[in-house]
Amino acid sequence: MATSTIIENKTRSFTATATIAANLLVKIGNDGTVAVASDSASEAQIGFTSRQADAGESTPIVLLNGGGTALATLSSTVTNAGTAVYAVASGKVAATATTSTAILGYTVGASGAADDVVEIILA
Repeated sequence: MATSTIIENKTRSFTATATIAANLLVKIGNDGTVAVASDSASEAQIGFTSRQADAGESTPIVLLNGGGTALATLSSTVTNAGTAVYAVASGKVAATATTSTAILGYTVGASGAADDVVEIILA
């Protein structure tokens, strides 16, 4: 039987496959490393980076299933608190779903523009 580590927190460290900026949505690869996620519903999107990571560096990921809140980077303007956000290209989130229909969370702040970092309550 394989040995596993049980994580009972909202964060877990993973190795980055390439440089990843802070507050971006990431996906887990077949080898257990993380990379920037897209809007594909078929990706294993697992959470948000909490800081920048260089290629090969271990970085903490705020897990989507960990509850609480996370910081996320917007791809477009959000004008109201409580707005549902979805995954879009380049690891960012938006109020309008593209190909992914899963809600990642809800904005806490009242507004934000493209490339702003906002707090979201994880869904």
